[in-house]
Amino acid sequence: MAPVAYRKQNPGRLRSCCVWLYCTTLAYDAENVVYRANSLYQTARKVFIGLTVGLAAVFLVWGLILSRLIKSSMAQVNDVLTKLYEYDFTVSLAEEDKNEFASMNRSLAQVIENMKQALQEGTGKL
Repeated sequence: MAPVAYRKQNPGRLRSCCVWLYCTTLAYDAENVVYRANSLYQTARKVFIGLTVGLAAVFLVWGLILSRLIKSSMAQVNDVLTKLYEYDFTVSLAEEDKNEFASMNRSLAQVIENMKQALQEGTGKL
């Protein structure tokens, strides 16, 4: 049977077949869109989780390094103050850095030097 003759004899059936084919194509396209959207979501989720874990690790390491630096600098100052408490004025501090602890060490070294001079002047006058 020729296609034109079939259309003339069964116009409703041909329309319903075309509608079915059109709906099936739309459903297939919608399924592809949903699949691609889910795939993009999963990729973005993995990237976000990876970045979050990576940044957390970087900040953790950075925090540990800073805490060790601060702890070592404070330990040095604490040792010097402990010796000063025991009247040992022969202590010296590392002053070569350019951070806040080096500035504090320079100030403390100046205080120690002033105390030495005051003790020498005081004992010389007695």
